[in-house]
Amino acid sequence: MNRNISKNLKNIDNKLKIIYCKLSFFAINPINTAKEKEKFFKSKDYEPQFEYSPYRQNLELMKKRLKNMKPGKTIMGKILGNKRDDLFLMANLLQNRGLNDFTYYSIQLYDKPDKKLVKEARKLMKLKKKKQKATISSKELVKKMRRAFLQYGVHWTVREKEMVAKAAVLGSERELRIKKNEKFSDEIVKRLIVHEVGTHIIRIENGSEQPYKLFEYGFPGYLETEEGLAVVNEELNGCLNPRVLRIYAGRVLAIDKSLQCSFRETYNYLTKYFDKQLAWKLTLRAKRGVTDTSQPGACTKDLVYLKGYIDVKNYVQKGGKLENLYYGKIGIQHIEIMDKIPGLVHPYYLPMFRYFNFIMSYFSKAFTGLMVIGLTPLLFPVSKLLNPKGSKYKSLRKLLKMNTWLVK
Repeated sequence: MNRNISKNLKNIDNKLKIIYCKLSFFAINPINTAKEKEKFFKSKDYEPQFEYSPYRQNLELMKKRLKNMKPGKTIMGKILGNKRDDLFLMANLLQNRGLNDFTYYSIQLYDKPDKKLVKEARKLMKLKKKKQKATISSKELVKKMRRAFLQYGVHWTVREKEMVAKAAVLGSERELRIKKNEKFSDEIVKRLIVHEVGTHIIRIENGSEQPYKLFEYGFPGYLETEEGLAVVNEELNGCLNPRVLRIYAGRVLAIDKSLQCSFRETYNYLTKYFDKQLAWKLTLRAKRGVTDTSQPGACTKDLVYLKGYIDVKNYVQKGGKLENLYYGKIGIQHIEIMDKIPGLVHPYYLPMFRYFNFIMSYFSKAFTGLMVIGLTPLLFPVSKLLNPKGSKYKSLRKLLKMNTWLVK
């Protein structure tokens, strides 16, 4: 690639990341949820009227800067151009919170559920719920997450915070947040480690080693693959609860209904499948960004979980390798161009559980020795163990000589 072209692309890549970091999707969350929830449950016909805090960043200036970016028509130039367009849509989405065009920009950015996806969501409503005993505190989970960070060799922080979600990854700050004062079951703990650390965090870490920052903060249209891969990893690791799949399906149904109906109508529809509190949460997520919820309209982002799960499963069933999705925050649609990007680095971090059988079959004697002395492998990036350029036994000897952390 011409050096001047490469320099221009890197410059645009840097500028896009700066703008990306200033566009917060969390700004579409209403600031008066608690008050409106109370009114909603006290009445049989009240429709919530949501309010939003003023956006502190200059969105018009960001849009102007995005318009002025000309990445060109090389493979990477087209990718950066598509990302520029996505960020432009995100700026418009944030500008239109509470306005009539919010739903339009949400559909442009995230699409909307098609009939096939809605049909699949309805099928999943038939799954039986699985009860779980939540006995692990948020403080205990923080400790377990720190151990998981050591296991993968990533330098992240984890802390408790009062929030709606059980966990949230902040890539730019290398921080994982856990819902404060929440109780978690053993299965949810396992699921969160697989989902947050074994998918989101290691994709970010791998992306940070690539020649473009875009790998770290997300290719255009990466989100479906991001969330779908996390769910598939849960399934592969035996911690995908049917309840979680029902919730992802419920999000699709909530969006589909909200695009046609009011908050109250959507909520009533969802109570056929969920308890009142969960039906409220699902409807709230679908109606984020809307002010007058008596009108049709929705935030359509939440369809990515179920759609991404289906897409990643289809990719695997057709012979696709999940390892190829760990170059960074890329989508399935980007795999075919990976070998055309100069300076691309092979994924350093890979989910450990996927290689467990492989490792055991090659190194069973050594691992038996570790077990006998009371140690359980491995708090170490498994991709380090798999040494494609040298002997696997040389890699193992190097690993055993290291005074590394081991998990119990």
